[in-house]
Amino acid sequence: MNINTIPTIEKSIPLSQIKPGRYQHRRIFNAGKLLDLAGSIKESGLIQPPLVYQQNGHYELLAGERRWRAMCALAMAGGNLSLEQAVGIVSLAPPDPDRWQVLHQVSTPALLSQSDDPTHLQTVATVENLQREDLTPLEEARDFAALRELGNSNVRIAKLTGRNTSYIKGMLDWLELEPEIQALLES
Repeated sequence: MNINTIPTIEKSIPLSQIKPGRYQHRRIFNAGKLLDLAGSIKESGLIQPPLVYQQNGHYELLAGERRWRAMCALAMAGGNLSLEQAVGIVSLAPPDPDRWQVLHQVSTPALLSQSDDPTHLQTVATVENLQREDLTPLEEARDFAALRELGNSNVRIAKLTGRNTSYIKGMLDWLELEPEIQALLES
């Protein structure tokens, strides 16, 4: 199955109905870069909508969590909250729609996946994430491990991601480090 041929339809979705994706291994969201992204979206609009799929009455992100967080920050900004403060909040954790009612009122364009194959969805999300340049080594290693868990060999992962097999093997070795050392590397 070619991961580039995922069928989608464009849909407007309230920000409150979108949740971070279970296949996302990125854990660190740089507030400065999110602020830049929010400013760009405010000035120029959202150029590439997030990619989502429907899951248990809400939508889960396959790609575009930074864009979704920036859109949430833009919605939250105003009144007693500056854009910088809103970005600070969403960079640390996904925004809570129960606390931020405006997330129910503001919608974003999104590409809704028409695939319901979990392996295909996870592969798409993981490969898309690996195409980003600001992943930590452990986030990248977790993505490679997720592709391995789907039954992909290092050779197949290399083809999917454009990396070489020795690089993939080396990155997977990061996951063999003691949890304390991994925590130090993440910080």
